[in-house]
Amino acid sequence: MKDPADKKTKLHEIQSKNTMKTLKKKSRISLPGFEVSPHTERILKKNKRLISVYTNTKA
Repeated sequence: MKDPADKKTKLHEIQSKNTMKTLKKKSRISLPGFEVSPHTERILKKNKRLISVYTNTKA
């Protein structure tokens, strides 16, 4: 009687892991291209530069 109960619990664990994986995949949504003002574009470029400098010093 104990064997079938053990198998059921194992199946539930596997199913929960699979659902987590699918949720992670669904959350990766690529943003569509959009127009930004020149001021915002400058800020984004500056942020990219600062992030690259930071990651290069950390690596």
